[in-house]
Amino acid sequence: FFFSHHHVTLQVFVGGLAIEVQKLFNVKNGQQASITCKYDRYYKDYVKYWCRGYYRNSCSVVVTTSGKLQQGSVTIKDERDRSEILVTISDLKLEDSNWYWCGIEISQWRDKMDYTKINVTEGKLSIMNLPVLSHNYY
Repeated sequence: FFFSHHHVTLQVFVGGLAIEVQKLFNVKNGQQASITCKYDRYYKDYVKYWCRGYYRNSCSVVVTTSGKLQQGSVTIKDERDRSEILVTISDLKLEDSNWYWCGIEISQWRDKMDYTKINVTEGKLSIMNLPVLSHNYY
């Protein structure tokens, strides 16, 4: 009995640390973001995905390791030897500012997920170049 109780405690502990990601990324318009989601090695062979939206149960999957590894400027890679999911988003736009989720596919309501926020801001360089660019059109 004691052994099985210990085993249950361990499972709960492992489940709690299933996946984690940095909580905020501040990037400038046009820059690239590299997001690393660390996961427990127990989930090495599970499908991983990157999801966009505030609510975890209704976010829309952008890329997944089971099929679409790239969608537009977003790519996902499962670094199994390091127990990390690497998500790369190139050429970020202001409208890419949103909440995102790293996920491990278990079953519909039991997926292991952790969230992050990406804030894309107008870079000073873009604003400084604007008058020069518009000047060229006259």
